[in-house]
Amino acid sequence: METITKFEKLTLKKIYPLGCRVKLDHLVSVPYSKILPGDLGTGIIHVSWDKGENLGVIYKEDKCQCIMTEAQMEDFLLGLQNIPFRNIGELQNCLEDNLLPVFPKIYFRTPVNNELPVELCVDAFKIEKAKISVRFNRGNNGQLYINEASLEGMYKEKNRGSC
Repeated sequence: METITKFEKLTLKKIYPLGCRVKLDHLVSVPYSKILPGDLGTGIIHVSWDKGENLGVIYKEDKCQCIMTEAQMEDFLLGLQNIPFRNIGELQNCLEDNLLPVFPKIYFRTPVNNELPVELCVDAFKIEKAKISVRFNRGNNGQLYINEASLEGMYKEKNRGSC
């Protein structure tokens, strides 16, 4: 196994921030693992895979890609405030279109008091059982206007799926 230089470590931390969502491209043969190319997880060196396994990625041997950082998620949620939606269904479709490639098992709860809770069904971005809360108002024309959309859940003290 090769030693990682200080520069490589700093570069990797920028490309793969703590708690980011990753997609596996290639895994050196691990006979006991059920992890396959295309599987998703959270972390980079020690990854908590959505299938329930924790398996490390070997630098310069295994290949994975960062598919979403916490900052990218926050930018997406902030951008929702610029889009009027005709109804809850259109909002849910927008969330599915943008989030299903990263969180394949999202679950929409019933909206209550102008809030749509969305469960991401995995730990992500240093958050245990990450969720999204989308708060909205209805305009006179019946459209939904997003007041705030935010990540929620309990932040982990120590993230297993991270460097």
